[in-house]
Amino acid sequence: MTSEGEGLRIAITMQSLDPTWGGIGIYTIELVRSLLRLDRKNSYLLVYPNFGPARSRIGQFKRRYDNVEEVIAQGPRIPIATIWDQFILPRTLREHKIDVLFNPYWSVPIRGNYKKIIIMHAVERHTLRKVFDLKRRIQQSIREMVLIGAADRIVSISNVMTEDLQRHMKIPPDKIRTVYHGLSDKFRVIDDREAFARISTEYRLPEKFILFVGHVYPQKNFGNLLRAFAALSADLPHHLVVAGQPRWKFAEDYALIEELGLKDRIRFLYFVENDDLPYLYNMASC
Repeated sequence: MTSEGEGLRIAITMQSLDPTWGGIGIYTIELVRSLLRLDRKNSYLLVYPNFGPARSRIGQFKRRYDNVEEVIAQGPRIPIATIWDQFILPRTLREHKIDVLFNPYWSVPIRGNYKKIIIMHAVERHTLRKVFDLKRRIQQSIREMVLIGAADRIVSISNVMTEDLQRHMKIPPDKIRTVYHGLSDKFRVIDDREAFARISTEYRLPEKFILFVGHVYPQKNFGNLLRAFAALSADLPHHLVVAGQPRWKFAEDYALIEELGLKDRIRFLYFVENDDLPYLYNMASC
């Protein structure tokens, strides 16, 4: 532990430093960037897995900040997040004598002589039980029982979620902190015709469109968006543009596209680079 008056030694796991993860990937990227830019008092240890896309991104922060160290937690290369979190990561954390561990994606080692912070991005297992199959519900239950008990603090992303955590999971109020998501300064009003033309060509965008951003799975209510669009489509010249990938239980929503006769009115972009999203927002009618 650090002596009194010194900054903390804070470790952040970087397995989710991958924009293809969707919201959690972007959350990790933006949070780490902003935290390092703002905090010069504490020192940071960014710990990368020894597998997966995030590993190739090591080194980008150390070059810019003298209070940052980036390492790969070495061990057997088994590309399973839980094994890495519980059996490979802890050794690296012990070697570097950290004070606090934060994981932008909800997991922490069960053991370790340091404070542990996790973030809950969602609580659908309790509030929307039908969106998961039995196997996933069992997995989530086990994770919650083990990880919530191991964590010293839990970050909730809204007051509603904080209330849900207290009501459904009986977590003491003093163990939870509500910290809202931030807003990247990339998302602003843009007036750049050349950039719009480039984006339009690259993604083969229709002239007028309504934009949906998010992966397709039950929590996103994509089916009702399709029904609403179908009800209005005869009176609109617009297409529906979808920036996001299918995750689970999406087959029923995709079948609706054929059923509602929308096949020629929907453009699926799948993964979109985060730097391109602000242009799509500016180009969309809504």
